[in-house]
Parts: sequence; structure tokens; C-alpha cells
Amino acid sequence: MSEYTEKPWGYEESQTVGDNYLAFIVSIEKNQTKELGRLGDFEVSRSETKANAKLIAKSPEMIDMLKKCRDFLNLKSYGTKLTAQINDLLNEIEGDND
Repeated sequence: MSEYTEKPWGYEESQTVGDNYLAFIVSIEKNQTKELGRLGDFEVSRSETKANAKLIAKSPEMIDMLKKCRDFLNLKSYGTKLTAQINDLLNEIEGDND
């Protein structure tokens, strides 16, 4: 069972001292945000930092879509190898994190 924060997630941008850039991964609930993590452009470019933040912020939605794809494949009896790969990936994401 997964223990990650419920969606929706988003990201916010911030300029810091010394022209460094931070992207905050946030959960959004009732028009309030809660910081989940942050990325900085200390070792990668600003555009790469922003792209990574966008990707991370969409993770919960991608997991949901992956589950829908798996369920469709199972329903239509398509792609047993692909279904197994999806299940393996979901298990890595949602499996025991200890």
C-alpha cells in the first residue's frame, strides 16, 4: 500500500540568493499548499530543474493513468508481458518502502 501524499501536486518556483533557482514540489488542498520537497539548480540547469519539478509533480496522475492502462489491458486480455511490466513498476512505487 502506498503512503505518498494524495494528489493534486504542483510545483512553485522561487529565486534565491545568488541567482540560484528552487522549485518546490507541493500538495494542493483547499487552495493551500504544503511543501513535499525541493529541487535546486545547483548542479543542473534551471530548465532541467524546472522540467524535473514538473515531472515529479505529475507523478500521482501518471500512477493513476498507469493503473487505468493496466486495467484496460487486463480487460481486453492484451499484452500479458506489458501488464506484468506495469505491475512490476507499480510494485516498485507502491511496495513496502522500509
